[in-house]
Amino acid sequence: MKKNSAKSYTEAAYDAEIARTQRSDWTYVGIRVTMLAIVFCLLARGIAVYGLRAGFLFLPLAAEFLTVFWVGLFLSYFVVDCPAFAKSSRKPILALGWTLAIAAIICGVLAWDNGGFHVDQIGPGWAAGWQDLWSMGLVWALVAGVIGLLFSTVSEVLRWRRTGGVFVWNSVFNLGTRLTVVLLLGVPVLFLVFGFADSIGTWVFGTPEQTAWFVYGCLLVVEVGGLALGVLLHRNVAGKRASTNP
Repeated sequence: MKKNSAKSYTEAAYDAEIARTQRSDWTYVGIRVTMLAIVFCLLARGIAVYGLRAGFLFLPLAAEFLTVFWVGLFLSYFVVDCPAFAKSSRKPILALGWTLAIAAIICGVLAWDNGGFHVDQIGPGWAAGWQDLWSMGLVWALVAGVIGLLFSTVSEVLRWRRTGGVFVWNSVFNLGTRLTVVLLLGVPVLFLVFGFADSIGTWVFGTPEQTAWFVYGCLLVVEVGGLALGVLLHRNVAGKRASTNP
């Protein structure tokens, strides 16, 4: 039996589900902050102790991004019987396309050396990169992010089965808030770095370690900013609904 007959999300339905399914209490914030602390402490250790390169810092976010696509696809076909969710998540071509795109980017980075591409470096590069993930402990940052996503997803599905309504998946919501932070802060940061290249640019790109710490700082701002934006949005929507439905 279908939980909801709507074919797409409406603004009112989306606001209602944000107010109902999202959280902004201190317990939720504390759990998110703890997970972020674990991941970013592992990343900082990788930079300080092992000289982790800037490109590796994007792997936890890429892993979470792809996990959202594939888990969402699985949920839409086999678990969540919600037409609105199916319409937004049942896109296997998109999931496959992003997976291949990220794999192609990684292959391109591995093949690039001395101003040219060397295809013979891709295979050994994957093997060496995987070994680095284990030796630096970065693999646990990936595992922590994926497990956290799966754990929260199970909780959301169980709650949706009890209450019904439109299924709004928190993981997609969280990615959206982080993307918003990137759009809001990305242009000013790029302007500062490249507009004042003589001073700031030299500091950022002077050494691989400096670049890694710069990227680390940017990712931390995006994660913390996304969490803050989500909390503020939830409280704003909940307050607006409370005032219109006394």
